[in-house]
Amino acid sequence: MPVIAFGTGSKWKGQVRPERGPPLSNSQQANADCIGQDVTAYVEQAIDVGFSHIDTAQYYRTEEYVGAAIRESGLARSELYITTKFSGISTPKYAIENSLDKLGVESVDLYLIHNPSSLILFPNTWSDFEKFREQGLVK
Repeated sequence: MPVIAFGTGSKWKGQVRPERGPPLSNSQQANADCIGQDVTAYVEQAIDVGFSHIDTAQYYRTEEYVGAAIRESGLARSELYITTKFSGISTPKYAIENSLDKLGVESVDLYLIHNPSSLILFPNTWSDFEKFREQGLVK
């Protein structure tokens, strides 16, 4: 795992736009209506100067832009280390499938639980994560 990552998070999150997916509780809905800023150019620049570890998250709403930058880089998937995070905004299964789709990859190198409080909402999260690894969605 590369020691230094280019993060696409907190600075750029927070514009409002509804997201499709399974119904959410009221507490989850507060985060679900946000989309992050387009970080494509920033990620492209990071890759150009040598970053190989790109960090994003469901909560940041930047995964689709990270995916665009990855595609535009022309690098083989094996040349990049991609981290994203489950944020408890939707079910774990929907979240990983949605993240992979937005990133345009078949798997991520590291999938983290962004906020442990989401485990209360989804008590089977850890077993779901184990299944994702078995299915090859996460390394």
